[in-house]
Amino acid sequence: MAITKPSWLRTWLDKLNWDIFTWHIYVGDAIESGIDWAIDWLNWAIDLGYLAWNKAVSAWNKAAEEAIALGRRIDKEVNKLLSKIDSWWDKLDDWWDATWDDVRDWVTARLQPIKDALNSLDKWLTQLDTWWDNFRTNTLPNLISFSWFKEWVTAKITPIEKDVAKHESWLDLLKDLMADPEQWLLDRITSMLARFI
Repeated sequence: MAITKPSWLRTWLDKLNWDIFTWHIYVGDAIESGIDWAIDWLNWAIDLGYLAWNKAVSAWNKAAEEAIALGRRIDKEVNKLLSKIDSWWDKLDDWWDATWDDVRDWVTARLQPIKDALNSLDKWLTQLDTWWDNFRTNTLPNLISFSWFKEWVTAKITPIEKDVAKHESWLDLLKDLMADPEQWLLDRITSMLARFI
């Protein structure tokens, strides 16, 4: 789109050219030359603007096409990665399902002798406690008739009973572990997490 002079301007500028005898006064031609020079510069600037605009639009379109292509490539690679992760997770899940029963059976088999030994120890300690109570309440008072001795023995035994009472909680904890290891472990984990929640 170039700028041109209107045709009526040339007619009007011709009226400013005079020939007086041998003098030629061409004021219209000078003005027309100035207008032509200005229009040429304007046309050059417009052409340069159109060229810059076309290059900018072309660069923008190319950048948009590259961005779309890059988005498609990223989407394709992300989908591949997600597919691999999903496949790996499925394999891990299948492996764990198959292995969990073996691990649980192995742990149960290894813990059974310990459970049996602790049950035997518990029975023996219960029986010992019964014997001790019988000895302390029935045999000992009849064996020693000194009242001061009874007080002395009671004073010596009370701290020992307190120590035994301290350890009964540990024994109860071991009994719970042997009775149901999975529940015991779940209770410990729940207890630990309850501190932070």
